[in-house]
Amino acid sequence: MEFVDLIMAGSFISSLYFFNKKEKKYLIPGLLSLSILLSTKTLSLISGILTLPFLFFKKEGKTPKSIYFLIIYLLFFGLFSYWRNLILTGNPFYPAEISTGNFVIFKGAYIYPKIPIFQRLKTLSHILSFPFSHIDPPVNNRILFLLFFIISLISSFKEKRLFILFLILPLAVFLYSFLVPVHYFQIRHFLPLYSIISISLIYPFRRKEYFCISVYLYICISVFPSIMLARFLIIFLLLSIFLFIPSYFKKTILYLIVLFFFLFILIFEIGKTETIYPILKFEIWKTFYKEEGNLWEFVQKNSINGKNIAYIGSFLIYPLYGEKLNNNVFYQSVNSIDSFPVYKYKKKIKFPEENPENLYRENPSFHLWLKGLKDKKIDWIVVKKNGYIEEKWIEENPSIFKQIYSFQNFLIYEISKEFQCVK
Repeated sequence: MEFVDLIMAGSFISSLYFFNKKEKKYLIPGLLSLSILLSTKTLSLISGILTLPFLFFKKEGKTPKSIYFLIIYLLFFGLFSYWRNLILTGNPFYPAEISTGNFVIFKGAYIYPKIPIFQRLKTLSHILSFPFSHIDPPVNNRILFLLFFIISLISSFKEKRLFILFLILPLAVFLYSFLVPVHYFQIRHFLPLYSIISISLIYPFRRKEYFCISVYLYICISVFPSIMLARFLIIFLLLSIFLFIPSYFKKTILYLIVLFFFLFILIFEIGKTETIYPILKFEIWKTFYKEEGNLWEFVQKNSINGKNIAYIGSFLIYPLYGEKLNNNVFYQSVNSIDSFPVYKYKKKIKFPEENPENLYRENPSFHLWLKGLKDKKIDWIVVKKNGYIEEKWIEENPSIFKQIYSFQNFLIYEISKEFQCVK
């Protein structure tokens, strides 16, 4: 989901900021930021590696004593998921199988098709040229970003640090096209690089910075609805006034007034959020996730006392845990009473041609599946219809499974109390 990409973008920006400082004391927050970056998702390895050149610039001051502890922290916590995968599966990048040519470096569950680099670059350039989702920037902004980036890259050639910073963008794009399977290509994976694009929008105006305001206004006008843009400009104007007045008159009392004003607004907004968001979140979910948002609303409103929920199909399962995380959510295997991790099945598929569910759904057994539901004391079964064998089993046993929710492709069944009580 996009939230992980935002975390990756934020930690990338902070890593670059601290590593680019000239004092050694900033290595501590830099390494902490890099740890967060590397721990978000596998794609962050590309961004993380490209921040390292800034570590080798000359830095002033004493090396912090805690630097060695932080390096250990980075290696352990930042790379925790890779160590875990290596210990459990023998492959730090599981489920992907890593190979070069016909030589397999790390065995995995997903075998990706081998696509020439020129075809990869062609596919990626197409994705970067046109919007494919609601979070992709419009074409006019992409042209603007590219134009300013080229100007900034060329004009920063004599400034070593900035030139290397701008070089991160094309290097990241090339490494992404070379290392990431083609069917994963999405423009949101480049959110960390937006920080470099933002710098390139300012750099040509470094001697007359106020000119860059017109560029940002153009971007805002082309992206935000008029009402939202008007609200943003009003807030921006008020903030500018409140910050300008104290700095102009240089009165301590004015700084205190502004501080208390912002604290008041913050407390007011937090209180308002606690009462409004629980109501509005369902409308937000239904806007972006359509019928699945309706399902989440039913689950959260009707499981206040806590439920044990099993799901069938591909879900974003987090909302199923309930508003206060009072539900337990399970996947019940169709071929065993207990559900095992995928790597235990020792299978491989050609991805994305084959369904990943083929890895763990062979030899289904109704009796094993039913026994697993009973042992886990399942109350509800949430179904996303797609011709699963469990759908057939449920339809054949109406005395056990009672439908309590139906909306388009989503169903919820309640398991009868009589079945749960049978020993």
